Amino acid sequence: MYPTILIATDLTESSDPAVSTAIALASRLGSELVVAHVIDVMAEHKNWFLPDSAAVEAVRAAITHETDTLRERLAAQMQARGVTPTQILVRHGHPGDEIPEIAEEVGASLIVIGTHGRRGFRHAVMGSVAERVARIAGRPVLVIPTTPA
Repeated sequence: MYPTILIATDLTESSDPAVSTAIALASRLGSELVVAHVIDVMAEHKNWFLPDSAAVEAVRAAITHETDTLRERLAAQMQARGVTPTQILVRHGHPGDEIPEIAEEVGASLIVIGTHGRRGFRHAVMGSVAERVARIAGRPVLVIPTTPA
């Protein structure tokens, strides 16, 4: 039914219910599990605010280090749950845009994502990554709330 499940996590405790759901689904259905995290780096490649190429390279090195650290952290989290995902991906950009792109690249048949459940002004200002993913993904998206309703 869902040969490849993509779990999008922000690595916070609030994403734990979505991660647990994705793992349970993948186990029950015999699906491959791909884990993704997107670092929301605004203007990563906009060098206009950095005075010289040494500063640009220092920023790029820091981002590369953070990416490697996050990939290791994701692997450790999955191993602690007894899961070996087929891929662990860390990307840079806006999560609402990157997650559907990752899903397309890996051929995910289902995306599992958590939601913080923001409402009112906070939702209007911050928006919802899960909502955007569900709108543009072009495939089923299972949205898991942080806390049970």
